[in-house]
Amino acid sequence: MLARKVFVWASVVLVALATLFSSNAANLAEARAKPEGKRAPLHVKNNVVDGPNGLQLGPKTGSSPFGFQGYSQYGVAESETVDLGDLVEAVQVDYAASTRGNSRVQVQVQGSTDGESWYPWNEVKGSGSTTYLRPAARYVRYRVFLMSNGSNPVVSDVSITPLPGVSAPAPAAVSGTVVMSAKRLKPTAQSVTTSNYTNTQYATEEAYSEDGEYYGPCGGTTYSGYVLECDGTDFLVALPHYSVVNTYGSTPYQFTVTLTSGSYSVSNVPVLDVGPWNVYDNYWVASGRDYWGIDTETYGLIPRGNAEAYEAWTWGYHNSYTSSHPCGNNNVEYSSPSDPGTQISPSAGTCNGYSTTLNNRSEIDLGDQVWNALHMVDNGFITVTFNWVAP
Repeated sequence: MLARKVFVWASVVLVALATLFSSNAANLAEARAKPEGKRAPLHVKNNVVDGPNGLQLGPKTGSSPFGFQGYSQYGVAESETVDLGDLVEAVQVDYAASTRGNSRVQVQVQGSTDGESWYPWNEVKGSGSTTYLRPAARYVRYRVFLMSNGSNPVVSDVSITPLPGVSAPAPAAVSGTVVMSAKRLKPTAQSVTTSNYTNTQYATEEAYSEDGEYYGPCGGTTYSGYVLECDGTDFLVALPHYSVVNTYGSTPYQFTVTLTSGSYSVSNVPVLDVGPWNVYDNYWVASGRDYWGIDTETYGLIPRGNAEAYEAWTWGYHNSYTSSHPCGNNNVEYSSPSDPGTQISPSAGTCNGYSTTLNNRSEIDLGDQVWNALHMVDNGFITVTFNWVAP
């Protein structure tokens, strides 16, 4: 009888051990099948330092840029290139973030097929989420934004895992009819020799000094991390979509424009800020335009090359509201697509979600060095070549 009990217990133990070994083998096989997350050191830091627990803000204070308004401290850092080993359409981005009080972090990723020419940036929707790369990329790099009003956020352990076999979904279809208005007519773009998209845009000066007085966000930090000097040396432009803003110091800059006004021209000016009025209006693209916040069936589509703010100010498109943060529309609240937890309350009047009243139809902001080089004396139309965009 005792021998039989010993045999039964021995059988149970053997079955348990077999199950355990089988489970461990399966887990090991799964771990081996999933590519390991890849890390990369940072090669550019703008008001970002290495703290005891990870990346944190540096000591500089001042106004935060359009797109991240309302913070007294702001910084951005960019990584070196990560080689994923093969082309993929999706990656998983993991990181640890600590945000206390009124602080915030955001991570973005961009891809490249050759490690030299880079595509626009993509927002990461949160640690562990899947970020799609269009077109497919073998090389990626990431950047981290930190914002605070006193409580320093911390980011650490950023890793990027390729997801082979995961396909990027097709962009959401946008329906509607292109709306026309005689009020939107622009002068014909000047004839320039280029293989890139060129159009007439309404330009304003971002910030400048005159007779000892400062106008605009002088001394403030741009989206790229560059600090506006307003001393005639600000060589940059602002365009209204975060995805084409270079990180300051990460050269060669991927997103540049060539500007022409009469007989004057300035080449290869980097995009170092977002604005003038929007954060999600890539009006230069031939397809896949970002209409976030607009019911295009109701309001219609905008012709390529015309900014939403230009349409809203000129003839009242979208009830004269800009769309990236469409306050006031339909009397409801909206969440930022990059930060779903942040509610943007509606406001009366013409505004862009930050309660900033539109006072012109600007589609591109010029740094003071660029403004002076073009011999601009007032806001007006210039010819802009988008050096990374096909005709």
